[in-house]
Amino acid sequence: MFQYINIEKYFTECKHSYNRTKIKDMIEISIITVVYNDCKGFKKTAKSVISQTAMHNIQWIVIDAASTDGTTDIIRELNPYINYWSSEPDKGIYDGMNKGIAQAKGQYILFLNAGDTLYNEFTTETLIKSSAFGHTDYISGNTVYINEGQAIGVNKAPKKITGRFLFKESLCHPSTLIRTDRIKKNGGYDTSYRIAADAKFFFQDIVINNAS
Repeated sequence: MFQYINIEKYFTECKHSYNRTKIKDMIEISIITVVYNDCKGFKKTAKSVISQTAMHNIQWIVIDAASTDGTTDIIRELNPYINYWSSEPDKGIYDGMNKGIAQAKGQYILFLNAGDTLYNEFTTETLIKSSAFGHTDYISGNTVYINEGQAIGVNKAPKKITGRFLFKESLCHPSTLIRTDRIKKNGGYDTSYRIAADAKFFFQDIVINNAS
């Protein structure tokens, strides 16, 4: 079934057990970052990804839509930390996300676009060590909105996903792991939608196709 994880609570319970050793010698999570002319936001996201204690278990994919503000130069500087990157024009954000999906090799995909950050440096390790990891198609948690370093709101993931929920709302990409083979099987996102292609995908996969 769809699994909700309270990262804050789990981290508090387990924070003394972390170390910087590999959990397993394999890619578990493919983090996809899509960016266009957002050098400042990309730097924030890069810092968050690179600081992860489970970095050895992460495949970081960066898809740049031919930025002209210096973003591409930053990507080049961070090349040792990036497993795959490209910089070329695209047909919109979902086209960029689909390019990332095509390169993903992890069990799960996490979209962390420019400006988005993970909760803390232990987030991916917490997820990989959780009982839900590898046993469900979707793992989702809360999304905290930050402005000028201050939390201004929280979007709470539902304890149980339903068609009613997805009809009114959608899951937040930065806090939702999607099993890679499911999104690849569905052909990624429908690029004929300029917005809400993710909402369409979640509804079709979870409600109609009975994803767990």
